[in-house]
Amino acid sequence: MPVTNAPTPALTAEFKALAQKCSQDYDEKRVIKLIIDTLIKDDMNVVEKIKVVHDYLIMTTTYDHVNLKAGTESKSVYKTYGCIIGHRCVCQGYAYAFMDIMTAMGIECVELSGGNHAWNAVKVGDSWYYIDLTWDDPYDGSRSKPEKNVYYEFDYPHYDYFLVTEEFLTKNHTLNKAYNSDYKLIELPSCHDDRFMDVKWGTDGWSGKVEELLKTQKTVE
Repeated sequence: MPVTNAPTPALTAEFKALAQKCSQDYDEKRVIKLIIDTLIKDDMNVVEKIKVVHDYLIMTTTYDHVNLKAGTESKSVYKTYGCIIGHRCVCQGYAYAFMDIMTAMGIECVELSGGNHAWNAVKVGDSWYYIDLTWDDPYDGSRSKPEKNVYYEFDYPHYDYFLVTEEFLTKNHTLNKAYNSDYKLIELPSCHDDRFMDVKWGTDGWSGKVEELLKTQKTVE
């Protein structure tokens, strides 16, 4: 079982400054490059790269619960643009943005859907893992109706659906379709490697644990 260890809610100065820069642009490719150039360091391993993007998108994006419920949501909330530039989206926006950023970094990632929901699978080494940014974002905007591009200083990412297995995910997700970065329908990835499931992502020491786990590749039948 993954462990949710919520850190002290705080939007870092780096994340806030980057989000503000992104909101002033309109070109998705340029904004994706800016996100990568700002967040990704040369000495990061693949899991550290995945985690910092996961955290950044969650902490600077609000699920557009209010407008979705009222039927007044814009088309952009279903796309990468809504997540990385408008900072307001629904599950598809989170999933597309995450896939587009991963792909731009050369990390294999797909977008999945089922049961009127969307999330991702990402590849680390020879194994695939599921990741659901929408369900890892604890704030959906339903407690107020904030103005555009407001960043939530009390928000923080959860890790309940970060690098998890099919056995765990299908307890409350329905696997249906998978699309690659060209948005072409592909076969569902097989996600059965559980080596990251017990990492306490929200606490100090997770990076050292990950380094140890990356040295071993589980053989999954």
